[in-house]
Amino acid sequence: MKVFCVEKDKSLSVREVPMPKINECQVLTETIACGICGSDVKLMHQDITTTFYPWLTYPLMMGHEGVGRVVEVGSKVQRYKVGDIVLAPRNNPMEGLGSFAGAMAEYGIVNDSSVWDVAKYGPIRSMKNVNPVLPKDIDPVDAVMIFTLREILAAVYTFGMSAGNSVVVFGCGPVGLTFIKYFSLMGLGPIIALDILDTKKEEAMAAGADYFINSRDDSYIEKILEIVPERVEYMVDAVGVPDLINKAMYYLQNTGRMCIYGVPPKQEMQLNWVDAPINWQVFFQQDPRPDDLVVPYYQVMGWLKNNALDLKDFISDYFDFKDVIDIYTRFEKKEFSKKVIIKF
Repeated sequence: MKVFCVEKDKSLSVREVPMPKINECQVLTETIACGICGSDVKLMHQDITTTFYPWLTYPLMMGHEGVGRVVEVGSKVQRYKVGDIVLAPRNNPMEGLGSFAGAMAEYGIVNDSSVWDVAKYGPIRSMKNVNPVLPKDIDPVDAVMIFTLREILAAVYTFGMSAGNSVVVFGCGPVGLTFIKYFSLMGLGPIIALDILDTKKEEAMAAGADYFINSRDDSYIEKILEIVPERVEYMVDAVGVPDLINKAMYYLQNTGRMCIYGVPPKQEMQLNWVDAPINWQVFFQQDPRPDDLVVPYYQVMGWLKNNALDLKDFISDYFDFKDVIDIYTRFEKKEFSKKVIIKF
């Protein structure tokens, strides 16, 4: 099968590798689609620490937002059947290739944790709620967006937001717009959206923002304080710029929280809290634990069912796998406004 990889020298390639072989507790899936995530750029640049990802070695099989159709079922499998559309198939590291899920490939594997033989195969991270069977009324290509939706909602729960909280959201890309949409659904306010591009205003307001401010220079701080003189309760960094934490000290209220979502470009930062409130907190959310995705997944599916969410609102482009190298190169240059999906 073919799989998209980042080589040791950071170049991009499509490799031919052996088809994955399943055991009696697994199913084989044929990939329908896979999304491109902002963290993929960090992987391309080899900027993500291996402390918690020891399998992250180069050359690296890319992609972690895959959706696949079950085409083969192990003899002991109970949870899945041929034809099921499943979220998050993966490919484990193989000889000479590391894997960050390895879902940008023509085939993948899903474990049936309900029958998994730990003594024989060792512990697994995959669980039912990480690899759910998708409802038949969900478009399997657009379903790629469910990864982002459930992970961001998990972050919202971790950060502790609730109705009535004032919040500033930096960045109106796919992640920032999703935060804004959730805050609107949950009754937060005022919701202040910031971006360096005025062209993002329409999307931010459509997602539910109450205000939009261009943050190209530091005058945005004064504008925030004009809207919320008592200062805001939450700041959300949806772009990965550590300096935003230091700037937030000026407009964050006492006991306010600075919430950083995603993987920052550097794994270090310098804090200056001369102008900070008396008490403040910083939260980093980079990779939610499987258990943290359970409630968010079912909440997202409920919002989709009652039309409070529409997957297509968050997607800007679809491309074929044959163009994957070119599309990743363009994604790295930030040519796309929302989620990009690769179809197989």
